[in-house]
Amino acid sequence: MVESEQRCEQFYSFPTCDCFFIAVGVLTTISAIYSFFRFVYLHFLLRFFHDFRNEYGEWVVITGGNAGIGRSYALQLAEKGMNVIIVGRDQQTLRSTAEEIESTYGNRCLYIRADLSEEGAIRDVARELEGKDVGILINNAGFLGNLPRLFLDETTENVLKIITLQVTSVVQLTRCVLPSMLTKEKGAVIFVSSISSIVTISRLNIYSASKAFCTLFSRSVSAERLGKGMDIQTLIPYYVSTKFIKFKKFGVVIPNSDRYVRGAIRTLGISGYTCGYWLHDILKFFIEIRVTIIWKWLLLKSMLRIKKRLQGIGLSIFCKRDKAF
Repeated sequence: MVESEQRCEQFYSFPTCDCFFIAVGVLTTISAIYSFFRFVYLHFLLRFFHDFRNEYGEWVVITGGNAGIGRSYALQLAEKGMNVIIVGRDQQTLRSTAEEIESTYGNRCLYIRADLSEEGAIRDVARELEGKDVGILINNAGFLGNLPRLFLDETTENVLKIITLQVTSVVQLTRCVLPSMLTKEKGAVIFVSSISSIVTISRLNIYSASKAFCTLFSRSVSAERLGKGMDIQTLIPYYVSTKFIKFKKFGVVIPNSDRYVRGAIRTLGISGYTCGYWLHDILKFFIEIRVTIIWKWLLLKSMLRIKKRLQGIGLSIFCKRDKAF
């Protein structure tokens, strides 16, 4: 009986389980070291800027290009020699942005007044883009509705508007420009998502869910390796201060849109998945490492429970066999 129990313990000691966790620990350490040096290179050592016009194409199309992050992209890419097409709802800010770009940088700037949450808007935009060498598309337009608030307290109209603008129009516009980019074998598509797409945030339900779709969709398209010369980038910023939503007390952690875009624009073609701003990447790291540690702890606990259960089952089987003999 004693010999049988010893055989059970040896058989179900699972030495490979220890090797598995050692291997996971080694791989996690290597991954952390790689991520650290990549972070330092991307945000502090990298000083190379692309010739965007020659590398991607003549025109950049920016949804929501008349305000906030979109406007900063329009100004900074125009400064780098690209012609700009901005899409937005407000005629006055579209016109003033276009005039500023043309007078300051001498580049052409066209604007398209369109509400991308309305049916037929993408068709109108596609018509305006015909015959133009679109090199970069920036899916930036967003809508918060009355958020933050409980899901059932939001209006049905706003729920549908968020989904149409941040899901449907993103897919449709991307499908609109990708064929010509693949034909000429160069181009870039930037998806401006949100940190809320990777962590649960109460009262941002529909907004964060639509941004989660944007993150997964863009990363899936990127994983398809569409063609040589194609860059698909996913940006997941934390809060960015604009003239509509200002954060005066947290200037370093929460940059203004110009500072944010200045950091994000240099990562295009270098990183396909980034927050775009160095402090936001640090915050993202701690969010992900917290989730990873909890997941590993739960995995370890479950593995130990399974091991004990198997040991108990194996012991009882061997004991029954011994009694039978």
